[in-house]
Amino acid sequence: MSSMFSRLLLLASIVCILAPADALALDTKIRLKLFGTAAFLPVHDIQRHLYGTPALDLNGDMRMVFRHSWGAVNLQVDHSTTFLSGDSFALASAPQTSLDQTPVDDEARIMDLTFDIEDGSRHRSLHRFDRLALHYRKGDWAVTLGRQAVSWGNGMAFSPMDLFNPFAPTVVDQDYKAGDDLLLVERLFSNGNDLQLLAVGRRSISGDISGDSSSAALKWHGFIGDGEMELLAAKHYADNVLAVSGRLPLGGAMLRSDIVATQLDEGDIE
Repeated sequence: MSSMFSRLLLLASIVCILAPADALALDTKIRLKLFGTAAFLPVHDIQRHLYGTPALDLNGDMRMVFRHSWGAVNLQVDHSTTFLSGDSFALASAPQTSLDQTPVDDEARIMDLTFDIEDGSRHRSLHRFDRLALHYRKGDWAVTLGRQAVSWGNGMAFSPMDLFNPFAPTVVDQDYKAGDDLLLVERLFSNGNDLQLLAVGRRSISGDISGDSSSAALKWHGFIGDGEMELLAAKHYADNVLAVSGRLPLGGAMLRSDIVATQLDEGDIE
């Protein structure tokens, strides 16, 4: 089922990319990014003895963003071509990921939309679809199906309620969150409140789609006076999560807070 759905989405995206822009009114943009580091290693660091210091690393990424609408249906496609290289990449024990934590594989996702181009002992190039989703909106209802990202909670540098596609606190570039394979159903009410139902599918280490590796959540967002509140109930991997989030304007400032309680698989509450 997941393989068939990914092929249909790929076919739709290819049609949009190859068809004449004036016929499809395709909304397109391209972002180029270079990200490099230089690390001066201490004397006891094994990497210094192998490759010297400073350790130099460089990543490059070209992200192509495509959007097209057919009435109430919107196709969302983001394609990235990524190049990784450097001294850290050459270490056999180092995780071969991008410096800015951009995903470089889909082992835990339902759809495998990552494709290697070429790799060597000190470099790797690949391309992947980080967004590949259909979005439908009609009246007070909206449905998103495919690879997409969601942002919940009101945190700034750290957002404990943003469980499903969080940025690590050390990430510098926060233009695009990593997408996951999900189903999102939204209901908007006449008073401005809304209700969202989210399901994120993932694979276990064995490669099977597993409930203990996936997530499901229900979130209500509403207005109370001048403030806003969100209530969340979720099953995230094998843990149960309850959360409340709020925002309240205070003069020219904004008071924000996320409170999250997690019942771990072992039964402990954090």
